[in-house]
Amino acid sequence: MNLREFIHRPDVVMNNPAITRPILEMKVENFGPVTNGNIALKPLTVFMGPNNSGKSYIALLIHSIFNCQHEYRLRISDLQHSIKKMQEEYDTNVKKQIITNEIALDTKQINDALEEELQRNFSAKLENLIKIGNDSCNLHIKSNLIQTNITIKKSKTTFSKNTPFKIPFKIDPQNTSNDEKYVIDQNTIIMPNVDVDTKRSLDSMYAAIRRYCRYLLPYTFYLPASRYGTLQSHKILAGGLLRNIPLAGIRDIVLPKLPGSVVDFLSEILKLSHIRKHNSKIADYMENSIIGGKIITKPDESTWSTEIEYIHQGKNMPLHRSSSAVSEITPLILYIRHYVKPGCLFIIEEPESHLDPRNQLLLAKCIVNLVREGVYVLITTHSPYIVEKIGNFLEMSAIPEQNRKNLQESDDDYIKKDEIAVYSFDMDYSKNNVEIKNVEMSTEDGIVQDLFVKSFEELNNESYKIENTK
Repeated sequence: MNLREFIHRPDVVMNNPAITRPILEMKVENFGPVTNGNIALKPLTVFMGPNNSGKSYIALLIHSIFNCQHEYRLRISDLQHSIKKMQEEYDTNVKKQIITNEIALDTKQINDALEEELQRNFSAKLENLIKIGNDSCNLHIKSNLIQTNITIKKSKTTFSKNTPFKIPFKIDPQNTSNDEKYVIDQNTIIMPNVDVDTKRSLDSMYAAIRRYCRYLLPYTFYLPASRYGTLQSHKILAGGLLRNIPLAGIRDIVLPKLPGSVVDFLSEILKLSHIRKHNSKIADYMENSIIGGKIITKPDESTWSTEIEYIHQGKNMPLHRSSSAVSEITPLILYIRHYVKPGCLFIIEEPESHLDPRNQLLLAKCIVNLVREGVYVLITTHSPYIVEKIGNFLEMSAIPEQNRKNLQESDDDYIKKDEIAVYSFDMDYSKNNVEIKNVEMSTEDGIVQDLFVKSFEELNNESYKIENTK
C-alpha cells in the first residue's frame, strides 16, 4: 500500500476538517544578506527593496519552514505508547464517558526536518547561509508546528528546545454510526469504541493522525523568479533525467544542482495533468483580462511530463511561441487552478516580471482577490504599480460597502489593514547592511513608497538639470 492509499484508508472518515491558516512570527539576524529584521505573516505580505537585499532569501526561508512541516514524518513506533495510554484510560473509566487526550510530536524530528529542508531549498550547507563577514546567524521562529531558536555557526547548528506540539484526541464510545471508523471533525479525531491495541487499529490511528496533519498544517507553494525559463524547458529537463535513469549505477551521472524550490516547481508542473483541476474565477479573469486566451494542459507520455498550450483566437500554440507575458502568467493560472486553496501559503517572486504597467495593475487585483478567498499570499516585488494598486485597495476598505461599488470591478476588490503587512529591505550600501523595516500604511494614504519615491525624485532632478542645460 503506497502512502496516498494509506492516508486515505476507508476506515478514516473526513467529516468536517478544520482549515487552518499559516502562522509565523520570525526574527532573523545575519541570515544571507539580511543583518536583522522581524516579520509577522499576514494574509497578504509584501517584500520590497533593492536587488540583492535578501527578499528571496527570507521568502525561501519562510517556504522552508512551512514545507518542512508537511515533509515531517510521524512514525508509528513513536505513537504506540500514547495510543496504549489512551486505551488504558478508556478501560478504567465509565464506558459512556468521553475521554480527551493528546499526543505530543517528536520535536527533534521536526528540527531535523527543518534543517534538511533549508539545505534542500537553498542547495547549500547551512554555514553558507551566514551573512558574509559574520561567524553566526540566528533565527527565532514561531509557526504552526515549529517554535524554536536556531543558531547557525560554521562549526555546527544548534536548536533550542522546541515547544512540544500536541494533537488533541477524543475517545467517543457514543460514535456508534461509524463503529470501526476514525472520524476527523474540526480539530479533533474521534476514535471508535474498538480495541486500539490491535495492529489494524494502530494502523488506522496512524493514518488518521497523518490525514489530520494534512489539514492542520497549511500547504505552501513557491513560484521562483526563474519560473519563466523553467517552464519553457521543463520537458527537456524531464526527458534528460529519464534518459539517464537506466545508466544509474553503471556510470557516474552528473545531475544539475538546483535549489529545492525550483525542483518543486518543476515537479509540480510535470504532474499537472494528473492533478484534479478546480474552477476559479480568478484564473478565468487572468486568462480573459491579462493574456487574452486560454491555458490548457494534457499529459505527454513520451517525456513523462505535461504539455501546456495557449489558445488564442481559436488557435492552439505551444507555450514557447507565445509572448513572455503569457509564459509568465501561465504558472499563476495553473497553480490557482490545480494547487492553491484556502488556507495555503502562495509565495510569488516578482509577479510583475514581463508585464506592462496595465497588466501589473490587473495582477494586483487578482492577488487581493486571492486573499479574499482565504489564500495567504507573499510577494517580492520591485513594482511601484503593484504596491500603489494594493494601497488603493487598502484605502477602499475604509469606504462603506455601498459607496465603493462604483470603484470596484467586483465585491472582493479591497483589503483590510489587519490583513496586510509590507516590509522594506533597507540597504546601507556603505556598511553592506540590510535591515527589514515595517512600511507605513493607512486607510487614508495607502502604502508609503519611500523606496520608489527616491528613484522618481532622482529622475526628476536629472530631467530638471537637463532642461536647464539646454
